Amino acid sequence: MAQSAVKMTAARMPNVPNTSSTLFTWPAVIIETTIAQLKRFKDDAREVAEGFECGILLDGFNDVKEGDIIEAFETREIERTTLDQPPAATASTS
Repeated sequence: MAQSAVKMTAARMPNVPNTSSTLFTWPAVIIETTIAQLKRFKDDAREVAEGFECGILLDGFNDVKEGDIIEAFETREIERTTLDQPPAATASTS
């Protein structure tokens, strides 16, 4: 599979476990998948910031066209809390 050359136009593109992406040509979603590879020059990259160019490989898809938009997001699992209880205080050593 060939990588697609992209330029970051907003925020950053993360490449960590649980990073998913949606590829669409406005307004139609083409595919929802994960990022298989992210490169900056010839090196693997953990993330690419706004304004920089990079190579991206989407898992199971290699037909990215000029004008397509890749939206990346990271899914995290967090502990549920209630709004009526304040967060647990951390112990301090004095």
